[in-house]
Amino acid sequence: FFINNFLIKSFTSYMGKIFLAIPNSRSSHNSKKLKAGGIFFVSISLIVSLTTVSLYGINKLSIALFISSLMAIIGLIDDLIYVRSYKRYLFQILISASIIFINESYINLSVPLIILLIIFGTAIINITNFMDGIDGLVAGCFIVLLIFNLINSFNYQIITLISSMLVFLKWNWCPSKLFMGDCGSNFIGSFIFYLLLSNESKLIDPLILLIMLPLILDSSTCILRRLLNKENIFKAHKKHLYQRLYQNGISHSNISIIYISACLLNLFSIYLRYQPLVIFMIFLQISFGYYLDKYF
Repeated sequence: FFINNFLIKSFTSYMGKIFLAIPNSRSSHNSKKLKAGGIFFVSISLIVSLTTVSLYGINKLSIALFISSLMAIIGLIDDLIYVRSYKRYLFQILISASIIFINESYINLSVPLIILLIIFGTAIINITNFMDGIDGLVAGCFIVLLIFNLINSFNYQIITLISSMLVFLKWNWCPSKLFMGDCGSNFIGSFIFYLLLSNESKLIDPLILLIMLPLILDSSTCILRRLLNKENIFKAHKKHLYQRLYQNGISHSNISIIYISACLLNLFSIYLRYQPLVIFMIFLQISFGYYLDKYF
C-alpha cells in the first residue's frame, strides 16, 4: 500500500506530456489527465509475483499475473502510440489462449470449445476496457472481485494487488488525477478472465460472473442495442449506460458508487448462500438498470 502510494507520488510528476490523455468527443472528462496509471499496480503485482516464484516456486496465479502483465504492456504501447485494432485483437487472442492453458484440464477440451473460450476471453478484456471511462468504476468493481477471491483462497499476491488497487483508486477517484489507461484495463480484463477459469469444477465460474454482472449487463446491452440499430460496434461511441448517466448530470463518483455497490450486494448475496436472494439480486439489477436506462 505505502510503496505504491510512494511510487505514484514520486513518478507522476515525471510522466510528462507523452502520458497526457487529451479529452475527445467520447471522453467523460473535460481536462487533461495522466493516463497509463495502471503501470503502477501492474509493476507492483509483477514484482511480488517474481519474488514469490523465487522463494516458493512457480504457481498458476503467478503465471496468470505474468501473462496479464504482457497484455498490460500492449495496453501501455497503445496508450503511448496507437496500436491498430486488428493487432490489439491478435494479442488478446494469444493472451486468452495462454490463460486457458494455465489449467491443464482445459487442454483436453474440444477445439471448438477452446475457440469459444478464447473469443470469450477477448470479450472480457474488451468489456473491461469499454467500462473504464468513469473515475473509479472499474478499479472499485475489481477490488470487490479480488476480495471475493481472497476470501475463498488466502494469498499474499492477491493482498498485494488489493492494496495497490486501493492506492490507485485514491488517485483515480473523482476528481481523478490519474487514469489506468489501456495498460491497467487490459491487465484487469486478462486477470478477470483467469479468475473466471480458475474454478476447476466448472468451465466458467458463475460466481465471478455474478459479481461482475453490472459491468457485463452494461456492455452487453449496449452492444446489442448498437447491433439492432445497425451501428458499427467497433466505432468509438458514448452509448454505455454509465456514459449516458454522466451526460444527464450524474457525477462520476455517484455513478461509480452505483456500480460498486451492485458488485458488493452480489458478493453479499453469494456468502449468504441463499439461492432465492441471488436470483432476486440479478432481477433487481436488471430492473434497476432498465429504470436508469429509461428515465435517466
